[in-house]
Formats: sequence, C-alpha cells, structure tokens
Amino acid sequence: MTVLGVTLLALLLQDAGSVSGTVHFPENGKSRPRLKIRYPEQTPRQEMKEQPFSPALVYLEGAAPAKPAEDVVEIKQEGLQFQPRAVVVQRGMRVSFPNLDKEYHNVFSYSKAKRFDLGRFPRGETREVTFDETGLVRVFCEIHEHMRAFVLVVDTSCYAAASPEGRFMLPKVPVGSYTLVAWHEQYEPVRQKVEVKAAGAQIDVTFARAAPAAEGQERALGCCRGVRAESGP
Repeated sequence: MTVLGVTLLALLLQDAGSVSGTVHFPENGKSRPRLKIRYPEQTPRQEMKEQPFSPALVYLEGAAPAKPAEDVVEIKQEGLQFQPRAVVVQRGMRVSFPNLDKEYHNVFSYSKAKRFDLGRFPRGETREVTFDETGLVRVFCEIHEHMRAFVLVVDTSCYAAASPEGRFMLPKVPVGSYTLVAWHEQYEPVRQKVEVKAAGAQIDVTFARAAPAAEGQERALGCCRGVRAESGP
C-alpha cells in the first residue's frame, strides 16, 4: 500500500464503527456436517459436540483492503480431521497445517484459487501455504479421503469466523455502505446490505437453502466482489 493509501485509510478509520450480529441456521438445520468414524484414531463426534465442525464465515464487500496481517492462521490435523474445518483469510496471508496425529498426512488442493500439494509429512511437522488469490479453496488429505477443510480468501481486512453461537463482530469499519456476505459449507452464501455509521451497525443473517454442488456454490461466491468464481473437485 502506498503512503497516500495508508494516510487515506487512517483518516477513514477516525470515523469508523463496528459491525456485529448473529448468523442463524434454519430451524431443524445443521451447523455441522456428518462425521463418519473410519479409523481408530479419528476424533469421535461426541468429543466435538460443543464446537461446530465448520463455523460460519462473514466478510464485507466494498471494504478497502489493508495490508494482510503477519500472523499465520493454523489448521491442525488432529484426530484425523482438519480443525478448524473452515477459515477466512485475507489475500496474501499464510495458513499452516501442523500434523498432530500419529499417522502421515498429505494436504492438497486442486482449487483454481490455489493449487498445491504439500506431500506426506509425519507427526510434529508442519507445512505452510500462502493464499495469494481470492476464492474458495477446498482442502483434502490424499491419505484420508474423508478429511475436508475450506479456506475462504477475501480481498478485505473486514472478516471474521462466527462463534459456536453464531455471533460475530467486525471492528473498525469505515462509515459507508457495504454488503455483508455469510458463508457456510452446508448452505448457499447469504448477502445483505448494511449501512455502517460511526456508532456501528447491527445485522443478523439467516441461511435458507442448502448449498449446491461445489461448482454452484463457488459461482454463488463469485458474484461477490473480491471473490473469484472457480471450480474444484
């Protein structure tokens, strides 16, 4: 970002509020995918009942991008699952994949936004990937076919993963008009207009329809500014 860009962003943040709200799932809807126990080391479903396997992810369209954070987002391989199952990151950020299992893992993706293959690596080792293109990246393990993870790469610093109760907050959002996008692997993305004032804004969103096939869901995200449509496995 240029010096002028940094100055303008600082001026905007002087007049900024937070966007907070709750993501709701349909009545009788699911916030977690079914988990089949296939291996002795696999994390039983009941051990994770307090935490959704896949949190809802939210971000703002129309918010100016800022320099990506230097922090590395972590997706653990533990209990023969990716944990957390879904994360949202800003374009240019890194995600690490530490192996905490006794078995080897081989993390890979064929998604257009990021194609990679980290090869097989044992317990105690970790590999990193830099996500430099926007889009939805579906992550798999070549050895354990049931393992799934999702990395949603956006071109804004206004994003968050909702809590297990569905609550979220986006701090320091410049005053203006935006579109809030909510994503969950089980449902079609939801987009809602939000007007942010200096006092902030409150907005609740509700998922309604089940997610289409992989290509359809990614096309739905692709209609959102800053997230490119893609096809994947």
